[in-house]
Amino acid sequence: MDGYRVLREIGQGSFGRALLVQQEDSNRMFAMKEIRLPKSHSDTQKSRKEAVLLAKMKHPNIVAFKESFEAEGHLYIVMEYCDGGDLMQKIKHQKGKLFPEDMILNWFTQMCLGVNHIHKKRVLHRDIKSKNIFLTQNGKVKLGDFGSARLLSNPMAFACTYVGTPYYVPPEIWENLPYNNKSDIWSLGCILYELCTLKHPVSMSLDEFIIKFSFFFFFFFFFCLFAISWAAPTAYGDSQARGLIGAIAANLRQSHSNTGSEPRLQPTPQLTATPDR
Repeated sequence: MDGYRVLREIGQGSFGRALLVQQEDSNRMFAMKEIRLPKSHSDTQKSRKEAVLLAKMKHPNIVAFKESFEAEGHLYIVMEYCDGGDLMQKIKHQKGKLFPEDMILNWFTQMCLGVNHIHKKRVLHRDIKSKNIFLTQNGKVKLGDFGSARLLSNPMAFACTYVGTPYYVPPEIWENLPYNNKSDIWSLGCILYELCTLKHPVSMSLDEFIIKFSFFFFFFFFFCLFAISWAAPTAYGDSQARGLIGAIAANLRQSHSNTGSEPRLQPTPQLTATPDR
């Protein structure tokens, strides 16, 4: 890791570690992902794909790639450091206090802009969740962690294997059906629900989730949306609450239906507004 000084560990997962590092010649802070390289050549190539995909994703709402290199059996990916933490941490720190609706709309709009960009590049993220949405102190929202991403052959192509997080996967995954970019759009709807309520769409253990909702998840989710549409105006005291519900419903509805159509985000008024910070 010549040229970088490790300051501290900022994350850990099945891939390895995430480190906060300082570039020695500029003193700039970066996030560095340390990935243990598998022994087989094919698995090593799969590990390298994250760096390849991230290098192509140049957008204000995607974590910026700086460089990658290999040393001592590890792959190191150096990228932009988001000093505001991730969205999952932000939600936990609320301790039951709802976010202002204008903040939710601002964040969600930025998320959609980032996801729209990767879809234009034919990239399927496959693991969009609050933990993989990063924040900066100046209000920017950035999509990160492309370790599960896949490049599709064309916008209408489908994938068959899924590696995402259960709370955020769409109904077709539980039905063992092929899926495409619409699975990312469903995940965005789950995050919007989470921002509005500070809870997952379904709060239960993973085993219960799989057993009870592998077939009925779609119907249960829209029941939840109905419940929020009744409660949210009271909680927020503002007409924008119904706009948030509309944004959730529009994107989840189009995510699950018209499987053969080209996947795209619904251009609702809430999503076409330009973020003001």
